[in-house]
Amino acid sequence: MTINKLRSTIVLMALLTLGVALPLIYLGNEGEYTESNKLKYFLSTPSIIAGVPRVTDTYHFSYSPDDNYGFERNSITFNKIKDFEQAKKILSQYVDSKNLSLNEGEELLVLDYHNVKEQSLMVTLITYTHR
Repeated sequence: MTINKLRSTIVLMALLTLGVALPLIYLGNEGEYTESNKLKYFLSTPSIIAGVPRVTDTYHFSYSPDDNYGFERNSITFNKIKDFEQAKKILSQYVDSKNLSLNEGEELLVLDYHNVKEQSLMVTLITYTHR
């Protein structure tokens, strides 16, 4: 193998490694994202969370990796809710319909948050990661 071929092979391998490693690092980080972040949305959002009915136009997704207690969290949070009780009813019905299809070690919840400015609803999938 000539020096130029060896150099080309090394460069190609380095680019492939970066091409695989950087998206995995990016996708594995916790944080909030929206559906417009197509890469993170399609690769990071479990189908059960992606399928949650949209009860407002103002929502975001979040991911928290293993928290050292063995739990990973994926969620969708809705803000600026006009009819809070109706939205909670819709989300609760969705969660109830999906709870039978969860895998062992998974839990799907509807949580509500109230603060001075607004009320928010969150649907969270909690996965026990240490089996």
